Amino acid sequence: MAAGRRLRGARLVAYALRGTQVRTVGQESVQAAGSGRVDAVGQPPLTGRESAVAELVAEGMTNQQIASHLGLAKSTVAGHLDRVRDKLGVRSRTQVAVRVAKRIADPEPGL
Repeated sequence: MAAGRRLRGARLVAYALRGTQVRTVGQESVQAAGSGRVDAVGQPPLTGRESAVAELVAEGMTNQQIASHLGLAKSTVAGHLDRVRDKLGVRSRTQVAVRVAKRIADPEPGL
């Protein structure tokens, strides 16, 4: 059940962050660094971890809460969030959350 919620969450984040590639558990890892892959606006795709952080930001979690939830250091979460903002071309965690929340509220059919 929890895995199903995570998969649905990952799909919602993928839709919310369209133009980026998102990996889910069980798929090959998409490594932006050195892969040569870019999205529609010339940015490397979000990694699975960056996508997870973006989703948890949209749920209203603090960096400390995200760190505890994912088993990471708070500074690691901050680094992931910095890269998410850079890749999405936004400046704040609020803008990341808004981007994700808009797509969750108005999902693409079939998600």
